[in-house]
Amino acid sequence: MNEHLIFTRINSGKSPDFGDVFSKSIDLFKKVWIQGFIHLLLNFVVLVPLIIALYALIAVTGLSIFGASALLDGVDNSSEISSVAGTTMSFFTGAMLTLVFILFSFLAYAVQFAIRAHFYKVCKQTDLGEPVSTDYFFYFKKGYLKKLTLLSVCYFLILAISSALCFLPVLYAIIPLQFFGVIFAFNPELEVKDIVKAGFVFGNKVWGISFGLLILSGLLAYIIGILACGIGLYFTISFMFIPVYYLYKEGIGFPDDTITDLSEPSTF
Repeated sequence: MNEHLIFTRINSGKSPDFGDVFSKSIDLFKKVWIQGFIHLLLNFVVLVPLIIALYALIAVTGLSIFGASALLDGVDNSSEISSVAGTTMSFFTGAMLTLVFILFSFLAYAVQFAIRAHFYKVCKQTDLGEPVSTDYFFYFKKGYLKKLTLLSVCYFLILAISSALCFLPVLYAIIPLQFFGVIFAFNPELEVKDIVKAGFVFGNKVWGISFGLLILSGLLAYIIGILACGIGLYFTISFMFIPVYYLYKEGIGFPDDTITDLSEPSTF
């Protein structure tokens, strides 16, 4: 099977310039900071009910275990059978809750991927002077949630494995992981394995500049947010994602661009 065109674009594109990307990110942030705040609120709107449901399930399960244990103890306090039954029940309940928590984590990552993908879409539209989409749940309506859930599983597993291998692997992996969302946003037809592969191929190519921009944009967003009485973080946190958009634009380009166009500096 032939590789997707995105890999040709990655190999053919020039490495983005640090100062150019950072300068453009600041300019674009001035235009999209309200949209960034709206997308952050949408994360809360979607995830908070899920979190409440998760804790409600944990609470109900805990009460059920407590009631069942009390019932077993009431039947025969001296019986070893009741003790074994209680232990077995606790084990399987704990395993079930762990599974539910993991599935919830995957779903939470998928929701964040979907909302952030729309934010990248808004960044492109604002950057190119196009009408801005207000269909914030676009990537839910189009039936991409299954693909996003699988992508979140890959994200979670890569992050978990690299973290288990200690500091340096996770320090390396965190950069390619940042590109999963933006690659999906502009290439939603890609298979999950190709998104992951493209993220690592491109992330490896621009690792140095990406790491520097990630640290600088994160520090700037944090400092300005703190200076704005802490609540400013809700408005500045989106700045951390804008350099990722420009790294993609300058280093890969959009599907309707030509490879020749990628070799020339962007005029936007």
